[in-house]
Amino acid sequence: MDEILPPTPNVLLLVGPDGGDVVHLTTIEVAEADLALLAEFADALDRAAGPHPGREFEGLTEALREIGRVPYYPWMPEGDEATVARWVRQALSTVRHSPFEGPRGATDHETLSNVLRYAQGWESVEADQDEEQAAERALVSMMRAAGWT
Repeated sequence: MDEILPPTPNVLLLVGPDGGDVVHLTTIEVAEADLALLAEFADALDRAAGPHPGREFEGLTEALREIGRVPYYPWMPEGDEATVARWVRQALSTVRHSPFEGPRGATDHETLSNVLRYAQGWESVEADQDEEQAAERALVSMMRAAGWT
């Protein structure tokens, strides 16, 4: 696993009761003001990648065009401005939408926050069945969020 995802500070690998990898957990604090800025940026992406972006979006349009022309990393998209803008919006949506929505959200958040607290400084920790299920629900929620724009 270390060859694929080397140990990273503040990132924890949960190992399920059967010994299999469950998920990586990390903590990211996002202020309300930052969420507002991210929402504005997502809207700016739409404008910059649109058919008539306007002068105020020329710099962003050119940046999207450049990224799509010569991706810096293999996981980045190749294509026109709209393709790159969609990719960026999908990445932003995982920050803009909480993985802890729904009836079990608050409980799952508390469960996984407790795991992060008691495992601070460790690279991995064994998760019990409840912790594994909470991590799986959060992961599914994040995958759904990545599909949102």
